[in-house]
Amino acid sequence: MITAIMLIKTRLRDVEEVTNALAEMEDVRVIFTTTGQYDIVAILDEKDSEALAETVTRRIAQVPGITDTTTLLAIRRHSQALMDRMFGVGLGGEEREKKDEG
Repeated sequence: MITAIMLIKTRLRDVEEVTNALAEMEDVRVIFTTTGQYDIVAILDEKDSEALAETVTRRIAQVPGITDTTTLLAIRRHSQALMDRMFGVGLGGEEREKKDEG
């Protein structure tokens, strides 16, 4: 299994349409809209590099509104608990900590 992270730039007026198109693709596991240099981050899970190439170059590249992409290959997956601690700051993590303490 190959996990890839796609950083996607769009025309701002097309963000919703692009995220809807990505959501229809079965290999796209998670989609985030973001601030900063990229408008959308998509996490893809593929069986091999050929399937990844097909998804990136033939399916996602054809979505109207996408102006640029950067694709990163994940080399190591870390535990979900660690990721929740790192990225959960300010997103309800305090409530979880109070439950754990209480």
